Amino acid sequence: MVRQLVLRLVAAVPLNLLAISPLAAQSATASPDRWQLTLNDQSYVWNVRLVRLSGDTLTVRSTDSLIATPIQEIKAIQLLAETILRVGDGHRSGVGALGDNNSPVIDLAPLALTARRQRIQAILDYEASPR
Repeated sequence: MVRQLVLRLVAAVPLNLLAISPLAAQSATASPDRWQLTLNDQSYVWNVRLVRLSGDTLTVRSTDSLIATPIQEIKAIQLLAETILRVGDGHRSGVGALGDNNSPVIDLAPLALTARRQRIQAILDYEASPR
């Protein structure tokens, strides 16, 4: 009885709803890198995607907005490595797994404005390149 009901429900669903759309499949396989910006006042802009560099302003995308930040206010940029926690990997908690982030920090503090712009443009060019 239940099996027949399930079969009728599946038969009633249009085929295009059962398949994964090409856009969803593409976004699942190639997600852009996530970054953290450390600002001169020691605050953070965390978990953002780099969008563009326009003049002396870096625009990043958070989950719900675009944030434009003058590059002279950015002290450092760090790539946030994807963290996958698996049971039995020796981690006692998720916090321990998150602490294993060995991603490099790109220190912009000692750089002049032109050098900062060049360094950030190099990061954006890397982001845009196929990997």
